[in-house]
Amino acid sequence: MQPKTMDLKAKAYKLLRSHDVKDLVWSFSPKSIVEAEKRKLVITAKLEDLKTDRMDGNGVSRFTLCTLGQLFSRIMYMLQEKWEETDKDHLVQNHMSYTHLGDPSPGANVIFVATFLPGQNGTDLLQFCIEAESEKKRVIIGNGSSSITVFRPTTDATTQTESDDSEEMSRRDDASKSGQPLPNAKPSSAALPTAPANPERPAPQVAIGNPEVAKKSILRRPAVDGVPAVKQSRVSFAEENEMKRYMIVGARSRQPQNSKEIEKMLKAIDVTAENVEVETLPIKKRRSFVLHFSVKTSQQCRKVERLIEEQRWHELFNIAYLCADNSEPFVWKDVPMNTIIETLFLSQRMVQNPQEENSLDAQLKDKRFLALSTEDSSMKEEVLSGLTARGKSLFKSQILPQTSK
Repeated sequence: MQPKTMDLKAKAYKLLRSHDVKDLVWSFSPKSIVEAEKRKLVITAKLEDLKTDRMDGNGVSRFTLCTLGQLFSRIMYMLQEKWEETDKDHLVQNHMSYTHLGDPSPGANVIFVATFLPGQNGTDLLQFCIEAESEKKRVIIGNGSSSITVFRPTTDATTQTESDDSEEMSRRDDASKSGQPLPNAKPSSAALPTAPANPERPAPQVAIGNPEVAKKSILRRPAVDGVPAVKQSRVSFAEENEMKRYMIVGARSRQPQNSKEIEKMLKAIDVTAENVEVETLPIKKRRSFVLHFSVKTSQQCRKVERLIEEQRWHELFNIAYLCADNSEPFVWKDVPMNTIIETLFLSQRMVQNPQEENSLDAQLKDKRFLALSTEDSSMKEEVLSGLTARGKSLFKSQILPQTSK
């Protein structure tokens, strides 16, 4: 039992280093991993060793605590026996939330406990608890959760048929070698009968687990069972040959003409981007950009807008998600940067008020929602802690004045 536990600790350490955990925990080492099991991961660190990024420059922010909790949860999930290295390209962590209960005292040990609960329909639940230990006193200072899904590629009908045929051929070959004929097969048969070609056979449907479909699923962010999707008003379709603008939020390249990022994202829905413009997303995540682009034909506009309708905006525009290492770029209707910043605050309120049914468009028009999102000091600090100096400047000059209207 001990060697197996040590193997999981070594695996967890290797995975965490590959996810740049030392950017947030300076002193991270194998000794930081207290416990590593299939459904539990315990990490400890001195408060002074955590990244200092509070707005006043003194101490660790709630954003960093949340980011670490979600990261440790993800790594703990990757310790499962069913986990395969090839699954990392099909892994989607969603519905991330965090509740901050208090700040750790100076000199305290911060303990992260990540656990895993199997769910239904392939969607599992990850939870984490953050504790602070000082002077023989241990208190909970925060907790969070997320859902996680692996979209594993599956074989389609044709592949399955070929597989069945191969198994049948192997079975007949084995029987032939042993000198025992198969049931209902003539011993004198020297060759297998071949199935006649059927030119009228329809093309097989694409399986749900197909990699291309998996890419679209990552963009659409599937919901957890029991969590209602926020109602959205239907976006208007473009008129024939009317050029409309959209954007990709969270892109990693600022040179789209030299990269395949836009092409890779839009190829799944057969859309071609034109007139691409790049803008830096003012969040505390290295290399994060907004790519503004045009779509020319009404048919392509419909494809983009249908994709937008199926997405959960309050999860995609959540500051914790956008700043997370595992966040994925997503497509949305084109808006200016100050509206993106405003949406970050609206999203923070929506995460804590999932029963809210007003669409994003409705909340952007009614500044009452923005006022509710910014008057709560804890929610406001969560967003501001994830913004760069430019993002905070946009908030003070363009967003905050709107709350008094």
